[in-house]
Amino acid sequence: MAWDARTKQPVDMLWQLPKPQPQSYYQEIEQCKHMDYHCNGCNCNGLGREKLFSKVVTQSDIKQYRLSIPKNQAKKHFYVARKDALLPMVDDGGKVWKFRYSFWKSTQTWVFTGGWNQFVKEKGLRVGDKISFLRSAGRNKHLYIDWESKIMIINPVPKPQGHVIKLFGVNISI
Repeated sequence: MAWDARTKQPVDMLWQLPKPQPQSYYQEIEQCKHMDYHCNGCNCNGLGREKLFSKVVTQSDIKQYRLSIPKNQAKKHFYVARKDALLPMVDDGGKVWKFRYSFWKSTQTWVFTGGWNQFVKEKGLRVGDKISFLRSAGRNKHLYIDWESKIMIINPVPKPQGHVIKLFGVNISI
């Protein structure tokens, strides 16, 4: 537990942002689905969301139960006045995730800890998958999280049509 130097009182390290009403997320999602949203050159997707950045998931992001946020992206998109906060984000299914966002002095990095392991398990994330962070283009500026699997379905190579001869136990196409 940390202590406030000014008041000499214990300080709760987990500072929580004002809780947005879950309805506002769902209402915004529904509005964006029904709007013909034109972005005029901004980096928005079809739901009126601006893509902030993407990150490829590393082995340490999975094994150490935390997601390391690139320092330049952390300062630019997730600025908070304190070293600890809860950042609510909505996934593509409309589920609200609350990630504990904190600064690790030892490595000088910003990380998602609380909530991250559950997200990894529920989404089945693996090393090499890509996580994307988005922000709504509306005035509320809600945060969204999306992911893509690196595994791609590869079409099997078609077998050549022709005559096959077995020579010394080996099939040879002619």
